Amino acid sequence: MDKFSYAAGSDLDSANKAFQEQVSTQVRRATAELKKLEQILSAGIVDRRVLTEFRDAVNRVRSTSWNVECWLQSAQNGEPMSAMLLQERVRLATQLNTQLAPDLHAEGSNVDAASLQKLRSSLETLLQELTNVF
Repeated sequence: MDKFSYAAGSDLDSANKAFQEQVSTQVRRATAELKKLEQILSAGIVDRRVLTEFRDAVNRVRSTSWNVECWLQSAQNGEPMSAMLLQERVRLATQLNTQLAPDLHAEGSNVDAASLQKLRSSLETLLQELTNVF
């Protein structure tokens, strides 16, 4: 290995380590903030929809962190990341559809017909693909 290759590798290692430390620090900070927020939420003075959106966001972060942890632990077994991503997308789509149905009938909900038609079309396409898979 020449001097340039060694230096470039060393710089990359340093950059990776710095990024890893930055992410770890941010995760620690977010964890501390979530613990504080838990105490505040215990008072129960919060709009239900805001709380639902927050819970969904936390669930996405939790799920993503779990997926990354699984990927880091199973990187040697050869399972492609695309399989894990597909599984997570199926889970999220199922959750979103379950929440969407009652929202369409909620008081004050107003969605334009074009958006609903796009949703219907995409769901019909997905259903066709599911029919082909099963």
